[in-house]
Amino acid sequence: MKDNNDFVDVSSGAQKELGGDIQEPETEGEEALQDQFEELDDGFSVSDEELKNKKKRPSVVIFEWVQSMINAIVIVILIFTFVVRIINVDGTSMMNTLLDGDKLLVTNYSQNYSYGDVVIISRGTSLEKVLVKRVIATEGQIVNIDSNTGKVSVDNVVLSEEYTKDGLDTFNYTDDVEFPVTVPDGMVFVLGDNRAVSKDSRDSEVGFIDVNNIIGKAQAIIFPYDRIGSVY
Repeated sequence: MKDNNDFVDVSSGAQKELGGDIQEPETEGEEALQDQFEELDDGFSVSDEELKNKKKRPSVVIFEWVQSMINAIVIVILIFTFVVRIINVDGTSMMNTLLDGDKLLVTNYSQNYSYGDVVIISRGTSLEKVLVKRVIATEGQIVNIDSNTGKVSVDNVVLSEEYTKDGLDTFNYTDDVEFPVTVPDGMVFVLGDNRAVSKDSRDSEVGFIDVNNIIGKAQAIIFPYDRIGSVY
């Protein structure tokens, strides 16, 4: 009887061990399947944000659309106030580069002007209207104009000005400004390309231009359509 009991005890322990060994892989398989179901569940789950969007009332959608439009308009206004402007050319003093009625795209994000820049000058001068002229010299430079030939020199270097209308055969020289002149600090010396009719820094009524009175630099002609292109 002792032997039988020992045998039973041994058998029972073995069965427990066998039972544990057999069930363990089944448990791991169930866990693997459970993990797969959880992953599938995550893949088809709907986020809280998506649920909120689906539940938005039409009035909320309209409000958000109007708010976006207002923000866009404000951005456009800021750009056209502090970055670019549209300026209309009034007159013939910049022919043949610019014609009367041309519309210009003007940038005004910098006051670093240099020779050749076409600039728009505000009513900071004594004139009644906005001027469009070309920068000839900047602060510290010496400008001279030959009263016989109209040739312009800056720092004793004669400029090659192919942009002038009809060359320099005709020009408007006024004797109330004596040359040579030195451009003061913070100023520029400007001339119109159509020297025969242009009222510019050769005239004491205009004189040197304070850079703070420059609206910006012309970049392109945007109208009329057959003249669209760069100013330079």
